[in-house]
Amino acid sequence: MYEARVCPFTRQDPQYLALGYSGKLLHDMMYHYFILLNKAPFWVERERIRRIVVRDIVGIFASGLCLVHCVLTPVLPALGGLGFLGRFLEEGLLHLALLVPALILALASFPTSCRHHQRHAIMVVGFSGALLLIVALYLTGIWEILVSIVGAGLLIMAHWINRRLILRMAPAD
Repeated sequence: MYEARVCPFTRQDPQYLALGYSGKLLHDMMYHYFILLNKAPFWVERERIRRIVVRDIVGIFASGLCLVHCVLTPVLPALGGLGFLGRFLEEGLLHLALLVPALILALASFPTSCRHHQRHAIMVVGFSGALLLIVALYLTGIWEILVSIVGAGLLIMAHWINRRLILRMAPAD
């Protein structure tokens, strides 16, 4: 819809430096006209930011479900909560059902928002957490639990910081 385009007129251009005063004035007017034409209206920006924030909130929830699952799975058998619930929590399909939404939300949220706030470290932290959750699928015992907790924690932290940065960039009313 609205794409960020590079202005063809720059002040470092040798042709610009060779212009006289009136040429530079005309160039600056064309530059500002170009910027105004290619900037998305504030309501479009607000809608984009709202969608990113919603993705981050749902991503925090999905990663939080992974974290709760990783913490409760070893605790429930100690409390006597075996049976159907214990078998359901150990099911491999449940791990995938928790992992897939967390991965999709990370892929939908981090690249889009990093284009806005230019803090790529948050995307690295978020994708590191997602990678740890994938690696935890192939581990067993205490390592599975530890890697899952660290991965879900990294994802929650990345979504939280991402949300704060995007809200800071929201256009004023």
